[in-house]
Amino acid sequence: MSEGMRFLRAHPVILALLLLDFCATFFGAPRALLPVYARDIMHLGPQGLGFLLAAGGIGAVALMPFQGLIMRIKRQGLWVVLAVTVWGLCVVAFGFFPNPLWLGVLFLAGTGAADMVSVILQGIVVQCMTPDELRGRISSVMAMFAIGGPMLGSFESGLVAGLVTPMFSVVSGGIACILATLLILLVAPDLLKIKIK
Repeated sequence: MSEGMRFLRAHPVILALLLLDFCATFFGAPRALLPVYARDIMHLGPQGLGFLLAAGGIGAVALMPFQGLIMRIKRQGLWVVLAVTVWGLCVVAFGFFPNPLWLGVLFLAGTGAADMVSVILQGIVVQCMTPDELRGRISSVMAMFAIGGPMLGSFESGLVAGLVTPMFSVVSGGIACILATLLILLVAPDLLKIKIK
């Protein structure tokens, strides 16, 4: 793991890609608050909550037929940034406009579709830019970011919701995701130039 972290410090563009994904799921993952939204804001029963929980997966599956096209995108860094930004915008939109149910599901499906684009392109960049002997170590670091982000994000969402309101937590999380993306771009502007042939 330490060798993987040293590699990332020497390759800030790859680290920036991983941080983008982490910030999106840490700040902008509303999943932990969906039961609260379903019961207190949208006044739905178990079936409605089921639709909300499945919406992200629906959006991701809807893009599966286009996976080949996504993999042929040339400017991967730019499109990862765009995908994370779309994720944040969809979270903000859901936070403000969860009703009617179909609209809330549509916004959450947008997060799933954006995540699918980001994951595919991020994987291409990291696998192609990482030497063979370090690929396993970098995959471990990626797993740490990918698993830790949503788990810690659920805690963050619940904490903010408890201190303020669930709607504030969701909306501010989406905005924080977008602001974090802009900050990462300021620190690592070469991210936009990534182009794996």
